[in-house]
Amino acid sequence: MANAYKSLVVWQEARKLAILCYRNLGSFPKREQFGLISQITRTAVSIPANIAEGYSRKSPKDMAHFLDIAIGSLFELETLLEISFELRYFTEMTTIGKQLESTIKLLYGLKRSVKTLNSKPSTLNQ
Repeated sequence: MANAYKSLVVWQEARKLAILCYRNLGSFPKREQFGLISQITRTAVSIPANIAEGYSRKSPKDMAHFLDIAIGSLFELETLLEISFELRYFTEMTTIGKQLESTIKLLYGLKRSVKTLNSKPSTLNQ
């Protein structure tokens, strides 16, 4: 069950979000290669990566920690995308915005579930 995290809808949606970000960076100016482009790619990839890492942990408390990191990265990504849109590097934010919103809702739902598990004397991956 090494790749069981791949069955999580939130991981799948976060992965889609990262891919969408990568696909939409082509319109950015070359000068942003080490600025916004770099920051967006690192942040977007960290979201599904932290979900996967959290899922691999033995306790709900450990998983919740990595989900918190993923949530922070989601809001960081949202900020970077808004700045990019304001700078007119993106001309259309609807698709990415919907994917971002969907991922945020799913991630908060998983966090609530893990929080419930955390209050029970059990482990996540038995």
